[in-house]
Amino acid sequence: MADIQAMKTIEIRVQQGVQSPDDLTVAVQDTTFDYLMSSPSPEIRVSTYLDRDWPKVEANYAEIFVQEGCLFESKVVRVIPGSKTRKNLVLPCPMLQGEQLIVIVTRKQL
Repeated sequence: MADIQAMKTIEIRVQQGVQSPDDLTVAVQDTTFDYLMSSPSPEIRVSTYLDRDWPKVEANYAEIFVQEGCLFESKVVRVIPGSKTRKNLVLPCPMLQGEQLIVIVTRKQL
């Protein structure tokens, strides 16, 4: 896995346009970040491996928030948990460092 310190971060927010303690801040690879920022596709999949344990990952989130000059509004369609060691995770639930989270979002240009 790439150096977490050097990776870009995004927030997966519970409520559209509002930061809260229940939001997830996750690191994404540069290629994933670049795709998120530049893809012309209206629906994309954002994959991340959690860089720390999260006591509760929700089944539903409102948006992906990118702090760096984002020119689109996103809406989370679906959150898919993944783990090589724990099968059949059902959200909401705790997730562990190293487990994968795939977030499917639709985007609209601002």
